[in-house]
Amino acid sequence: MLPLSLSLGLLVAALSWSPSLETAGTDAVARHAFVPRAALPNLAWSELSLVDADNQSFQLKELRGKILLLDFIFTSCPATCPTQTAGLAKVWKTLPAKEKASIAFVSLTIDPSHDDAAALRAYRQRFDMGPSPWTFASGSVSHLESIAAYFGSLMPGRSPLEHKTRLFLMGPQGDLIMNYAASPLDGERLTKELVEAVHLFIR
Repeated sequence: MLPLSLSLGLLVAALSWSPSLETAGTDAVARHAFVPRAALPNLAWSELSLVDADNQSFQLKELRGKILLLDFIFTSCPATCPTQTAGLAKVWKTLPAKEKASIAFVSLTIDPSHDDAAALRAYRQRFDMGPSPWTFASGSVSHLESIAAYFGSLMPGRSPLEHKTRLFLMGPQGDLIMNYAASPLDGERLTKELVEAVHLFIR
């Protein structure tokens, strides 16, 4: 039987995306056009080409077989994104080594015109995270906005830099297990459920 927390999460995820009212905002002028989720009914989001902080080509499908935690950031965010990333860094560092081998974190920028590989490396270093299964990635505007829109992280009529602060927990076949409010981040719960997800869906 699934633990109650994940059982409820699966039900919630199936019924609703539970959008958060919390956003990561900026006064910057919108750099990109909003891509409505309805325009992407058959998106193969895991196959879109991205570039990681080490300037290597990357596709999310490469992480199939692992539990994936996905979020959206931009490195010039003044408050919410760095707070969220700091919380995730603490979670990452406290995960048990055995389960950590089956978990990957991915942070995708929604500001690719600014966040090239060098900017993502600098952002990664701010949180004492070297090259690891936590991937910070950028890519083309169309690919990144397509992924963010597919996950419901963009806000219609608003700058993409004012995105919803959500975390998405994905199973080893790319299926959604849970989505979380990330502001504030419940690190203790997230750590517990990442470990549970490994035991349930991989081992």
